[in-house]
Amino acid sequence: MAGGAAGGVGGVDAWRNHRRLIVNQEDELWRRARAAFEGHRNPPRDPDAQASLNRIAAKCLGISFDQTNCTIRETVLDVDALRRLTVSRTEAVPNRYEEPIVILAFKGVQYVIDGNRRVNAWLAQANPQPRRAIVIEPTEAGYTSWMLRPRS
Repeated sequence: MAGGAAGGVGGVDAWRNHRRLIVNQEDELWRRARAAFEGHRNPPRDPDAQASLNRIAAKCLGISFDQTNCTIRETVLDVDALRRLTVSRTEAVPNRYEEPIVILAFKGVQYVIDGNRRVNAWLAQANPQPRRAIVIEPTEAGYTSWMLRPRS
């Protein structure tokens, strides 16, 4: 039987290659999410883009998010999903127009942490269209980890 004790067709090697691909995709999404926060850096308070992401997440929710306690994915949001986003600004004149935006999904609410003005501008258009987003969301372990406890 092909694969036999190695786990069926493709076996262990196929599983390892698939897992390696997923990890590489997650690493690339984290790189892109952090890159979105380079423009938000406020040295010396933010020594790097992750510090900037954490500062803004803490401002929105009082907690920090990173790859040790969260999953990350890229998705396309339809117009209804864009309307359901929680934005922290009312301005509709973006500093840049590139996609994707970055969202923190937390306890059923999706907070825009990079791209508030873009979302407002897109929704103000006569014919809004679906847009790409990077979504960062806590794992089950992340919800209970010390990293997700409110900062004092």
